[in-house]
Amino acid sequence: CALSDLWQVSCKTNWVLYAAQPKNKKAINEGIRITQTVDLSKFFDLFDDFCRKRKSIIPLNRISVFKQILIESLKQNNGYYLQADINDGEIAGGAFFLRDERNLYVFQSVVKEEFKASGCVSYLMVEGLKYAHDQQLNFDFLGSMIPSVETFNQSFGAIKIPYWVISRNRVPFKKI
Repeated sequence: CALSDLWQVSCKTNWVLYAAQPKNKKAINEGIRITQTVDLSKFFDLFDDFCRKRKSIIPLNRISVFKQILIESLKQNNGYYLQADINDGEIAGGAFFLRDERNLYVFQSVVKEEFKASGCVSYLMVEGLKYAHDQQLNFDFLGSMIPSVETFNQSFGAIKIPYWVISRNRVPFKKI
């Protein structure tokens, strides 16, 4: 049993949108535009490239299952996908969100290496916050213990919410 944290923003008030607006300026100046779409093909290509270049948290033999979860969640209206495109239609990044009756969760976001400093991820999160606000949902970044990710989450006004994680310890017993 361990204590962990998740980061959540209450989107019930307009101050959240006001505070998040400056985060868009850099990405807009870079020519990035955000659109909501159900076509995940460019996102999947970007995600595959990300998994090949870095050690993915998802085992490579499970990526097809991961993709199917995203597709099914869109079909059942429990998913929301935002894509960041550059002026020529090239994908700069994307963010996939899952939703339930109370929350919009940041499920997976990926940005091309050359657009990391463009403000693309912040822009995607701001647009996700707008959607959560319009739907009267809390915006949930989920948990991270990486200091730079925690700082990023806090920059949107997210508060840390502790929760308990219970796991089973499989210690082999010696036969007597």
